[in-house]
Amino acid sequence: MMPKSKLNLIAKEIVMDRLACAYYKLEDSEYDYLSEDEKDAIVERIHKLGTAMAKRIGENYYTL
Repeated sequence: MMPKSKLNLIAKEIVMDRLACAYYKLEDSEYDYLSEDEKDAIVERIHKLGTAMAKRIGENYYTL
């Protein structure tokens, strides 16, 4: 089995990859009821949450 540190690194990569493109979820039809201003506000919150979460696990937040 891989060392715990390697497993942790892979887990972080997966989490950061999902965070990097989380805002694309707003393009799904289930969010059509939101206005552009609301979507912009949600993107801002995703950015703030992503930054905080990345900092917590010792990574840098990025978007795709």
